[in-house]
Amino acid sequence: NNLVHLVGGEGAPTNYATYDVANDLWTAGPTLPNPRRAHGAVFIGNNLYAIAGSSGSGTSMDVLDVTQGVWNTAPGTDEDSPAR
Repeated sequence: NNLVHLVGGEGAPTNYATYDVANDLWTAGPTLPNPRRAHGAVFIGNNLYAIAGSSGSGTSMDVLDVTQGVWNTAPGTDEDSPAR
C-alpha cells in the first residue's frame, strides 16, 4: 500500500503515523496506549504489533487493527513475557 509506519520512539513514545511514499504525505494516526522506544513492530494480516522495548507500563505488546484504526493492549503480555 506504499505506506511506511512510524510507531513510537525516543522523542515521541506514543506517536503513530504513516508516510505515503507515492504522495509524500505524513498522516497522524491513533495514539499508542503505552509509550514505547527501543521496541519491535511487525504486521500480521491487518494488525500492527508493537512489541517489548521500554514502555514504563509493564505492557509488552500493543496491537493496532489498521482497518478500525484502534490500538488495544494484548492480554497476557506483562513483565513475564519472554519478549522482554
